[in-house]
Amino acid sequence: MRIVSGGEIDAVLGHRDLIETMRRAYRSSALAPPPATFQIPRPPGSAGVLRALPAWTDFQTQGHTDRGYIGCQISLDITFDGSDPVDNLPGSGIYLLFSGHAGQPVAMLDGRHMALWRKAAVHALASSYFSREDSERLLVIGHHPVLPWLLSAHSSVRNLRSVLVAGVERVHTAKHLSSRTAGAALTIGHTEDLKAAAAGADIIVAATPGDLAEVAEDVPAGVHIDLLRENGALPGAVLETCRLFTADRTQAPLAQQHEVAADLHEVARGEKAGRRYYSQQTLFSCGPSTGLADLATAGHIFLRT
Repeated sequence: MRIVSGGEIDAVLGHRDLIETMRRAYRSSALAPPPATFQIPRPPGSAGVLRALPAWTDFQTQGHTDRGYIGCQISLDITFDGSDPVDNLPGSGIYLLFSGHAGQPVAMLDGRHMALWRKAAVHALASSYFSREDSERLLVIGHHPVLPWLLSAHSSVRNLRSVLVAGVERVHTAKHLSSRTAGAALTIGHTEDLKAAAAGADIIVAATPGDLAEVAEDVPAGVHIDLLRENGALPGAVLETCRLFTADRTQAPLAQQHEVAADLHEVARGEKAGRRYYSQQTLFSCGPSTGLADLATAGHIFLRT
């Protein structure tokens, strides 16, 4: 069994290839049941959550087990004093990958580091369907650990030229992103004029629904909103004007609360349309169930290590 570290994951992955693997995964009939979540009682002031997110190749439809995998993300989030774990990124975790033929374990991967690549790839795949093809200006509102990976992934599907960062930590975040994306042809800066920046953006990356509240009335025609967390209510103005998309409508909180136009399965298979016209406003939120995307990412890494 291979043990794959975060450094080894970085060494073998590229965003463009991983996004195409993700596209094939959402076209496939691979199975990813809802995650199993277990609360871990702890002393006052802290809480623990253990999650297992399984997924496997659809061997029955495939008709054989000569190829394919069975996988499971095992993540542990320990929080203190009511702090929230970052959505879709385990505080600590591993990914176990098994052979689909005989069932023996073939790899154990750094779950948190793999999740950074996976999350960036899913959101960039969504951008390839929902953002305008001529998108050049991206606005970041708020902070999220995935941002360096996300900007590189977005740049692999759209010809981005400039990135502006807004929010409380805008100066620090802009400097951090500049250092982490030095090889990309991106101009990265920060702004205090959030409304003007939103009005000029082609893509808006928002860490939380609350980050959208101040600009909800100012998003321009044709904008694509990339929402990284679903930990609050979306502004009414966004709901009224944006066509909503998610990764998997059967498990996404967004689809349970609002009318979703399509999910990544449907658009990847050509069953439903993504962006319908140039000036349409779109919003994508992945949701917490990432079993299929994790399996695709782990298999992609395993074949390259």
